[in-house]
Amino acid sequence: MRVGIVQFIKGATSTGEEAFFRRFPEVEFHVMGAGFTWETQDAQRDIAAAAEAWAQARKLLANPAIALVVLE
Repeated sequence: MRVGIVQFIKGATSTGEEAFFRRFPEVEFHVMGAGFTWETQDAQRDIAAAAEAWAQARKLLANPAIALVVLE
């Protein structure tokens, strides 16, 4: 089964889950965030990043080839 994952926040640093899932070609892993919102203190940038991540999530949700979409 194909899986899509969208990370909404953790974009500033590498994560263990990204390293793990990148090994599997059937998983589409999208890191979309710009870091934790309490660290950035830039509401407009955070809103824009969230909107971009949601747009990516909508593409995955609309794709009939993707059996599972995880929004993190």
